[in-house]
Amino acid sequence: MKSHSTLYIFVFAAIFTAVALLLPVVGFWKAIGLEAPHGYLYQGLLFLGLLWILQVFVFEPYIRTAEERDAQTEGKRKWAQKNQLLSQEKWDMYQQRISDAKLRAAKQREEIIMQAEDEEKKSLDQAREKAAGQLAKEKQQLESDVAQVQSTLDQYIDPIQTLLVERVLGHAQPGASARKNLSSNSNVTRAK
Repeated sequence: MKSHSTLYIFVFAAIFTAVALLLPVVGFWKAIGLEAPHGYLYQGLLFLGLLWILQVFVFEPYIRTAEERDAQTEGKRKWAQKNQLLSQEKWDMYQQRISDAKLRAAKQREEIIMQAEDEEKKSLDQAREKAAGQLAKEKQQLESDVAQVQSTLDQYIDPIQTLLVERVLGHAQPGASARKNLSSNSNVTRAK
């Protein structure tokens, strides 16, 4: 860029010098009715020299710095957009992993609950079986006790009936034979 802008100034200076030198030769100033100005060639060349100095030492460094800054800004903007996309992807992955973890945790909780329910059911079944077994034992024991009591009562029923019949009918001495049977039966029961 430096060579082109400097070249344009030099081309413009050459054209200006050529035109400034040709104007008095062709009689331009006499044709318009003016005297030929003095020093305009030097003023023009001084102006173009100042323009060249400003171009080389002020405008080009400023433009170069501005372009570098724009390039850096654009590069940083692209880098920021790239990082933003990457961070968004990472955020999405993070959210996906969290939702997957929550889903796995829910499944594990359900499995644990199901296992606990199965264990509870097994425990209840075992307890029921144990209780049923104990209940059957107790029932057998109770039945044997009832049978024993029934046999004991059967031994006392005949003497009691005889005693009742004798008393109601008034036959023998009250309770003589029945008492003998009752006392003998109680001695037998005590011996058992």
